[in-house]
Amino acid sequence: MKTLRSKRRRKLEEGFEEKANDSSGLNSEHKAIRAPDRALTTRQVCQILGIGKTRFYCAIVRDPDFPIPIQLGRALSLRYLESEVLNYLKSRPRLSLISGHRESK
Repeated sequence: MKTLRSKRRRKLEEGFEEKANDSSGLNSEHKAIRAPDRALTTRQVCQILGIGKTRFYCAIVRDPDFPIPIQLGRALSLRYLESEVLNYLKSRPRLSLISGHRESK
């Protein structure tokens, strides 16, 4: 019985040593846990995208890449996944400065 306990203790100690030596802070058994997506309201999506409600509703109709809402319950309670909204924002083209224009100071 004593040898069985000592074997278990050695395995535990080896596991702790591996964790201490692991530079990433995670051993092979543990994986990074991602936070779940937040369900954003229309107002929150407008704030993130920097647009008003009118432009928001135009984007829903005209832009096929716009995130699809999720209906919560039977009511008209629509929410948008935060990750989809952020991916949409990242996918938008960036404007480059035109060489003839000066930056305002």
